Amino acid sequence: MTRAAVAKVGSTPIDRLAVRIVDRCVVPFVGAGFTYGACHPNGWTSTPDLMPEQLTELKRSLSESAPAEGLARLAEQCSALAGLRKVCEAIRIHQYAELMPEPQHRYLVYLAREGLIGEVVTTNYDCCIENAFSQSLALDKGDKEPWAVVRGLDEYRYNARRHAIPGHLLIYKINGCAAAYAGARTLAEMNRSPSTHSAWEAAADRIVLTERQLQTFRREGWARDLLQDRLRTRNLFFSGFGSEEPQVRHTALALIDEFSTATASVRSEEIMEHTNAPFIHVYGPLTFYQEQIMRAFVDAHIPNATPFDHATHIRENTITPAEGKSLPAGSMMHALFCRVFEMLMSKELSPDQALAQWLRENTPHFRLWLDHLKRHLSTASEPSDIGADQPPSSQQGRSGFIALRPLLTPTVEDGGFPLPLYRNLWAICHPSQPLPNDWYLPLREDSLLIGVVLLMLSTIGLQHNAPSPFGLKGFVGDDDGCVVHLISENGMHELISKRDDETATRLLRLIVIPSARGFSTRGAWRRLNPGRGGRLPVLRVGTWVAIAANDLVRSAVRPEHTQAVLKNCFAEVRPDRKARLRVLYRSGAAA
Repeated sequence: MTRAAVAKVGSTPIDRLAVRIVDRCVVPFVGAGFTYGACHPNGWTSTPDLMPEQLTELKRSLSESAPAEGLARLAEQCSALAGLRKVCEAIRIHQYAELMPEPQHRYLVYLAREGLIGEVVTTNYDCCIENAFSQSLALDKGDKEPWAVVRGLDEYRYNARRHAIPGHLLIYKINGCAAAYAGARTLAEMNRSPSTHSAWEAAADRIVLTERQLQTFRREGWARDLLQDRLRTRNLFFSGFGSEEPQVRHTALALIDEFSTATASVRSEEIMEHTNAPFIHVYGPLTFYQEQIMRAFVDAHIPNATPFDHATHIRENTITPAEGKSLPAGSMMHALFCRVFEMLMSKELSPDQALAQWLRENTPHFRLWLDHLKRHLSTASEPSDIGADQPPSSQQGRSGFIALRPLLTPTVEDGGFPLPLYRNLWAICHPSQPLPNDWYLPLREDSLLIGVVLLMLSTIGLQHNAPSPFGLKGFVGDDDGCVVHLISENGMHELISKRDDETATRLLRLIVIPSARGFSTRGAWRRLNPGRGGRLPVLRVGTWVAIAANDLVRSAVRPEHTQAVLKNCFAEVRPDRKARLRVLYRSGAAA
């Protein structure tokens, strides 16, 4: 059986989708529902009723006849009376470029940063995905953006190959882009001329809104060909599609029909494990349009499929809410991101990865440390599963890393993002720099740093939610004065180079975490080896005392000895009562 088929046994649709994402086989296809809830700085929010209400008001101002039902028909009526530019102005298309990213956009970007998703197809006009990507990087001015937006054939030809790199993202906007419209609008207002006005009109014409526009892809043959290719070769993951979207639906149905001529090698029980089987996220009850695509895929593989066949196979790849509830895109994408991260972290605990190699270099008992972390990250209890297709009791015992979830779950008191793990990693890596709006460090870029931080979390009992300007902290022993913080090699360099003893708190005890990238401060402090006996050599850097994580592992020998060794180590350091520490980094409360 295939890996995906094995994962199917006792798993949920979220599990199966996560497997396909880790295998780099998924292309998300997101619609309007994926952005509902996003807010504009002016205070308005994207909702299902917003555009229809705006166009209904425009229609009444233009004609006494009754407005049509549905956004596309309303847009058709209004464009016939006033033109597409008036329609775009009525619904404020230009402001959609400024919508602020929602959690679902951020989780989608994190998967792209991990190199698991290389492209997204969307019918949305907003720029939430691009904005989320930018914030996750904390880009400096002049840095090249590792993403590109494709709105036409020229951009498709230019960008498709240039961004076919792990960690880059191509965003295909097949219905037009608010940023392109806003740019043309601004230029026309600043330089009133026939050419700029024509460019503004052309930009409005590229915003696909009306019934007639939605019937076909019109001039956008590249978009039709793109969708057809991805439907043939990849697992398309539909989210935010509850309405008609005829150009998408008709293209998908016509293409799926051709699969019926080439399905002899696919067994009926493995239909939804096929390399191009679609997945779909449902906000509430399954709509006719959503079911139509899934049912067509089953019919293409099972001649004369029964209602039981349809119900069984559609359920396998449909992520649905619990009965009587709804499933917003943010909740669904959070669950999906957690599952994918758990799978990636599981890989990082294998003997051939960076953490195991680092442990092997520092202790002959490296397997004890790996096993300890595995036990800490796994649990016998399961949260309520999203999209479960069997009772929760049958989920018990699934190998999971649910202890990670608090670190990957937004907290209201901290503003949600960055997520707690990355909020702490930022403080560990950049203790003297302000926290950005969002930031994400992919495992593929520095799995050693993240792995050792989680190892320290499991052995010392660090608190991820304790307010501290230096990230994770733990209390060693009963001495309330012995508070231990983590810091990266690069973060240690920042503290050394920006030392200022004029104000603030008591002596700070630091464990320096190795990093696979950035500045290395080897030699900036003397290495500790508590096992050699005698007074421990330490380096006083202002009012900081630092020890290296590899020396701590080597001296402890076994994970359960870590706290005792750490307490004894820092017991040798008697802080000067007059020593003061300036708090260089502050996020929330001070240490």
